[in-house]
Amino acid sequence: DNVVAMDNGLRVAIDDGSIQVSSPGTSLAVTFRRNSGSGILEAKDFLGNPWASGEEIDFVAAAWKIAYAEAKARGWLRPMNVNGI
Repeated sequence: DNVVAMDNGLRVAIDDGSIQVSSPGTSLAVTFRRNSGSGILEAKDFLGNPWASGEEIDFVAAAWKIAYAEAKARGWLRPMNVNGI
């Protein structure tokens, strides 16, 4: 596993096909996994809460940006075709 502490205080752990982003000292964590069949990044292990607090929403947004950048840097994502072909 590759573990990195980000400038914004979040912790990122990367293994073979997943990226976990967590906020040390809190219960906030989300795991993103590579969907090799479709070439997209999927969030898992995070419950969708319709009453999420602003802190939770900010965390998920920051986690997604980090995970997307890491997945893109590793070539996990398939380029999207804007023409739908």
